[in-house]
Amino acid sequence: SCPNHHRALWAMSRYYLRIARQTSFHELRHSERIREGVPPPECYFQRAKRFAPQDGMVSAIFGIYLHRRRELDAALAEYRIAESKNPENAELIYNMGLLFLDLNDLPLAKQYAERATSLGYPLTGLQKKIEDRETASFREDVN
Repeated sequence: SCPNHHRALWAMSRYYLRIARQTSFHELRHSERIREGVPPPECYFQRAKRFAPQDGMVSAIFGIYLHRRRELDAALAEYRIAESKNPENAELIYNMGLLFLDLNDLPLAKQYAERATSLGYPLTGLQKKIEDRETASFREDVN
């Protein structure tokens, strides 16, 4: 067993998020506390971070999980840790751009979109979202 196994962490996160869509996180956490078995992903991430503190991908995956839960400040903190350890990871940089867009920081979102592209990230959804946001902002300014 390897606590920082990236695919296992990602799978646990996706599983937990899928369950959470069917119920509230409060109810989900309560049921986890009273039920024997699988703890929430936060426990696995904390264990992985203690096991391999130099592994920035753990924080990157944790950041994605938190971002999807809409815990934006916590996601940013994890992304920053991951970025300090993996500054050239195009997927991380792309996800950080998405987070900055969700935080309504368009200049930083654009900066991270450009970095992701320069690092060879193939997806262009972030750039499209930025263009859409700029177009909407322009329309508001005109009206």
